[in-house]
Amino acid sequence: MRNLKFLIIEGNTAEVRETVKTHFKHDPGVDFGHTLQKLAPNSEFDVCYGADLNHKTPTYKEIRGYDGAVIGGSALNAPKGEPESERQITIAREIYRAGIPFYGSCWGLQMATLAAGGKVASAKGGREVGQAHAVRRLKSDHPLLAGKRDVYYAIAVHSDEVSAIPPDADLLAENDHTPVQALEIRHEEGVFWGVQYHPEYSLNHLSGILRRIGDQLIGEGFFRGEADLDSYATDLATLYQDPSRRDLAWRYGISRDVINDDFRTRELSNWIEHAVRPAAH
Repeated sequence: MRNLKFLIIEGNTAEVRETVKTHFKHDPGVDFGHTLQKLAPNSEFDVCYGADLNHKTPTYKEIRGYDGAVIGGSALNAPKGEPESERQITIAREIYRAGIPFYGSCWGLQMATLAAGGKVASAKGGREVGQAHAVRRLKSDHPLLAGKRDVYYAIAVHSDEVSAIPPDADLLAENDHTPVQALEIRHEEGVFWGVQYHPEYSLNHLSGILRRIGDQLIGEGFFRGEADLDSYATDLATLYQDPSRRDLAWRYGISRDVINDDFRTRELSNWIEHAVRPAAH
């Protein structure tokens, strides 16, 4: 059995990636790759920097050489129509055309939606950050959500959302904040599975992200000031290091769905086992 090979489209600009490195020592595209390697041991990955306008994008033939393609998160905003966004929509179209298994988290869901003819807009309810609360499964038999509870929680950080799904798509999950939390899209030769939240993010990732965008969060009223934000971010990192800290989980209402790595990453492992491996073999 040969090793799987993934193509990861990293959606952040070089400036944002440098900021992320201060918290995680490497860029988010590489970090996503490491998460996939934990779920698919001995797998390999390449990172394409989709927001770098001078960075080479993979050709159709090159994309066909991968077992699966992933688009993760980004600090960009698709409704603004920036060149860095449009470039990634073009890459998503090529992935569909290549017909390999396609997955996206958050920004990745939005790019795949736009590439297939759907729409993305600023979230009507404002930013969803921390946990996506009470996400409801709408297709109990879909393999992307196999093993998830009928109502579950997930780590989320987004201010845009899918406002209209593409023509040939199935809505898989929703919650009261965000009408599209999980989606399957069939477009051209490809099938995309994606979610608006972040199965690849741990509480430690979330802690770092909150610190990185802290000024915005304070301005939007999520925290009363830097001390408030620092206390919360520190406690999240502590809970990540010691999941037995029931006091912290209770204080902040943190679900086992995001504390337990197996629950948290289930969508990714399901995509690998139900979409990637069957196509590769």
